[in-house]
Amino acid sequence: MQVQAFERRVAELVQELASFSGFRTIWLDGAGNLCHSEPDDELEEWNFHYLTTVMRPSLETLTALLVPLVPLESGNDELPSWRPRLSIGAQLVPAQA
Repeated sequence: MQVQAFERRVAELVQELASFSGFRTIWLDGAGNLCHSEPDDELEEWNFHYLTTVMRPSLETLTALLVPLVPLESGNDELPSWRPRLSIGAQLVPAQA
């Protein structure tokens, strides 16, 4: 999932989940889309992957929970000027024991 699409979807999920009074389970479907259901729903048989169960999470909380679980791709234009700095090794100083 593209990073920007992930950020938008997480913000949408936070708004959607705010309308529920109980726990909701977050799933990743076979196409890489995030969705939610009742905690008792077993969606594994339909090729969904369980991610987490939450109750009215904040944007920060839900993002922190999902980032390690959802495969993210950066867009082609997100890191265009990034280049490794080859001179960094010459500036390193050995640690003192």
